[in-house]
Amino acid sequence: MRTVALVAFALCSSSAFAGVADGPFTYINTDAAALSAAGFANLTPDGPLQSAPTGTCAGCYTMPTIYGPLQPRSFFQFEVVGGMPTVNDGAYAVMRFNFTDPNFGVNEFINIVNNSSAQAFGIGYNPNPTCSFQDFLDPSLFNSTNTVIFRWDASPGQSLFTFGFDFTSGGYTTMFPGMTVLSASALPAPGAMAMLGAAGLMGSRRRR
Repeated sequence: MRTVALVAFALCSSSAFAGVADGPFTYINTDAAALSAAGFANLTPDGPLQSAPTGTCAGCYTMPTIYGPLQPRSFFQFEVVGGMPTVNDGAYAVMRFNFTDPNFGVNEFINIVNNSSAQAFGIGYNPNPTCSFQDFLDPSLFNSTNTVIFRWDASPGQSLFTFGFDFTSGGYTTMFPGMTVLSASALPAPGAMAMLGAAGLMGSRRRR
């Protein structure tokens, strides 16, 4: 299997778990140890995914991807290596879902999670004036019915990120009916994405 970069979500409030600093659906300010202690599955137990220069253009970075299905209450780490020309403009997680309930899809999902610690957008999100995500993501995998983009701000000089998520609705199924997490990817800032190309450049690592 090809690998994955994942975003973090959590439905429970920050007061629900000791050491968990943010939420309620995505977690970007809580460290891996605290998420593990709170029962989140670690999707990168062998170390962070790495987003590295592709060598094809200035600022082009790989987009490591974890393929599932993935547990709906998990976290992953990813690291930007080889320099960070634009990472201070933000970090991104790209997640694919399968929606089987005809009354619950991408738009309904975004409306629920968009007030969490990471902003949520559809695939047409345009962080760079020259392109949107749908301009470089592989259309055979990522489309407007299955893909959600999560963005959060990086600290100056930050290269290691932890992204957590909890779509279990605290054990209930009514908030995210018929939804499965198919994959999660990660990459730095808009400038690094603009020239990745229509097929996307995905890093790979076997999932154990």
